[in-house]
Amino acid sequence: MNGNDLLDKMELVDDSLVEAAGSAGRTSRRKNIIRGIEIAAATIVVCAAGAFGIRYLITSQSGSHTQQDSGMQMVAQIERDYKTDLTYSSSDAAVVWPWEYLTTAEKYTKLTIGDTVFYSRRMLIDPAKLGDVMGEYSIMSNVEEHLDESIQAEAYMVNDVSPDLIVAVELDNAFYIFISEVCAEYKSLGDIFDVCDLDKVLELEEFSKYEGYDSKGSYKLDDDAYIWEVLRDKSDAVAVDFESVRENIKGNITFTATSDSLGIYKRAIYISRSGYLAMNIFDVGYTFDIGTEASEAIISYAMANGKETEMKPYYEYNTLVGTITEIADGYFTVDDSALCKDANDGMTFKITGYDITVNRYFDLDQLKVGDTVMVMFTGDVDTESGNVIDDVADLAEVYIDGNGGVLIEE
Repeated sequence: MNGNDLLDKMELVDDSLVEAAGSAGRTSRRKNIIRGIEIAAATIVVCAAGAFGIRYLITSQSGSHTQQDSGMQMVAQIERDYKTDLTYSSSDAAVVWPWEYLTTAEKYTKLTIGDTVFYSRRMLIDPAKLGDVMGEYSIMSNVEEHLDESIQAEAYMVNDVSPDLIVAVELDNAFYIFISEVCAEYKSLGDIFDVCDLDKVLELEEFSKYEGYDSKGSYKLDDDAYIWEVLRDKSDAVAVDFESVRENIKGNITFTATSDSLGIYKRAIYISRSGYLAMNIFDVGYTFDIGTEASEAIISYAMANGKETEMKPYYEYNTLVGTITEIADGYFTVDDSALCKDANDGMTFKITGYDITVNRYFDLDQLKVGDTVMVMFTGDVDTESGNVIDDVADLAEVYIDGNGGVLIEE
């Protein structure tokens, strides 16, 4: 991604979120900012560069995946000879599903414990990371016209995270992260460590190096213990207004921040050579002055120990784009001929193994035969059974431009 790409993406950024990224103040959280990890929630557009610093866009269920230069693309384990410059991005934010077509986790998203209101991030957490049961509570709906609806469910503490910040709620035999409505005023980096042992809930494994706007490579780190040791030693680093320091920020490295304990997916932690740490792991951004000695130690360690790798797409699902050719009871079929350099090379895939989150598209005529869709799934394609995909995570309607690009109308 180059400077022009980043500048183009700035037009998408919500100004209120940009302002929040530079504030260490107390801010009310937006309700239901993040959709679940099970449907690949939340995009972060990170501008890791001098004059702009970190800016990020958080939208309801959106993301992007760009494949360029080569027409040879993979649908799971199957190589396909597609047209070049395919850009996948998705959002179904415009679809308002009727109450009866919502999952339990989509219906019930608001929890009040004492004076604290929590909202669901609709992201799952591994039950092994849960602490004690806090009690049974009413989980309220936050859906218009159903605000009086509720369900009883147990809330749990999350290991290594303060229950004033995050709790987990059991819904339909799965555990979802709920986060406090109000962003605290963290005056120092130590204030964050006081409410969350970041070194225990967040692994700094993947990072990218930037010079100005330009990415200079992506890397994978096997051991982040030293980085957390340096940051722990800078617990007294004070929070600063990003706007007041961004002109001084030059090169940097940006870590990908994913944690089911925090309910975050591919957020960012940014270390600049000029001595600043910035993060957006709590929806509102925080910037801390950790000093050049600490930032250089982190960057030097990361570059000396990181192994260069390819940048991963936002979605870590397998994806299939094609035209719906049949909708039947329990399955639908998708043909990818429109994306192929030679349409005669097209393949038909049979999609099965999905629930209400996919079925509702067909029941409510959101998708029909002839529409083009992007199917996100895990696992391989069962070629022996006729190119069957049986583990769908999500899908969205898409549009193919004249160059084979895939666009999703929002």
